[in-house]
Amino acid sequence: MFGAELKSCIRVTYQKDYFNGNHTHPYYELVYYYKGNGNVSILDKPYAFSSGTYSVSRPETYHCEEGVKGTDLIYISFTINNTELENGIYDDDGTIGKLMFECYKELQEKKPMFQLILNNLTEQIIIQYMRANLRPKNQPEDSFTYIMNYIDINATQNLSVKEIAKNIGYNYNYFRELFFEKRGVSLKDYLIEKKISFAEKLLKSTDYNLSKIASMSGFSSASHLCSLFKKQTGITPQEYKTTVQESYKAEEKYLPPEFNKNVKN
Repeated sequence: MFGAELKSCIRVTYQKDYFNGNHTHPYYELVYYYKGNGNVSILDKPYAFSSGTYSVSRPETYHCEEGVKGTDLIYISFTINNTELENGIYDDDGTIGKLMFECYKELQEKKPMFQLILNNLTEQIIIQYMRANLRPKNQPEDSFTYIMNYIDINATQNLSVKEIAKNIGYNYNYFRELFFEKRGVSLKDYLIEKKISFAEKLLKSTDYNLSKIASMSGFSSASHLCSLFKKQTGITPQEYKTTVQESYKAEEKYLPPEFNKNVKN
């Protein structure tokens, strides 16, 4: 269904408080916390984790994590097609936790065709994620929540309004009117805002060139990104990046001398 392929599955129990500095992976990463608590930062957005929650970080997305002694977790990395998961921390009723443990067990035993089983388990994890975080459209009392979840998860895909309407089963003209009625803004403008916001995060936290940032943010080209970015913010992406870097330098200039002593490596 999603063409999922598991790349790794590792279990860790920390014997002391820990801190994993800012880093990225070429694949999706899902970390399930069986015990412990702490904090995760994904593209500079902070989240708190505790037992029975899991974090998701998208490919090439900077994130860091710190937790307490005794934190017990399993993390998997994987690729998927035809859909996207959203960065963040999510609650679990135990379903995903069981599937994660099955992945770990399967990889340890390495029975015949174990890679196919692992890919299948990864598909099930994605399905359970989708089930928990996207409401089916046959629940009319909350159908717009379902719509917004779908839009937010896929906002950085290069999808047209017509394609989005078709994917969630709505007439194009009716869908445009419904969205404007609910949000007070056109879906086209809403998508641009989400894409610009994501591009700003990448400009702030990565050294990617404009072509890559444009692609990851859902723009058709670097010039398309530059044009809409300046129209939306009044400055070019490069000017934004320079402003952010200068801001960081100004903040560092006024850090107290003892600061570096307290930074965890």
